[in-house]
Amino acid sequence: MAGTARPGASRRGDRAGLRAAPTALVRLVGRARAAILADLDGPASTTALAHRHGMAASSVSAHLSVLRDAGLLTSRRHGFQVLYERLPLAVALLAAQS
Repeated sequence: MAGTARPGASRRGDRAGLRAAPTALVRLVGRARAAILADLDGPASTTALAHRHGMAASSVSAHLSVLRDAGLLTSRRHGFQVLYERLPLAVALLAAQS
């Protein structure tokens, strides 16, 4: 069911030190994707993002794939990790909401 959190799952607002995603962006891409996008100030791996957001790595990976396919993120391999970074379109979307 959309919008329903799993029992014990962390919400974006409950995570100390993470920036809140803009409301319009949440409406556009959803709460989890907006939170991940807002949090990507620099290159980050799926594992790091999963840890910061209290989500399963597989869930974060799926969200990152959607954001990358939408032209908001880029990915590059760094050793055994894949690092994700915002593209200019994502930066502009976040800046427009600030």
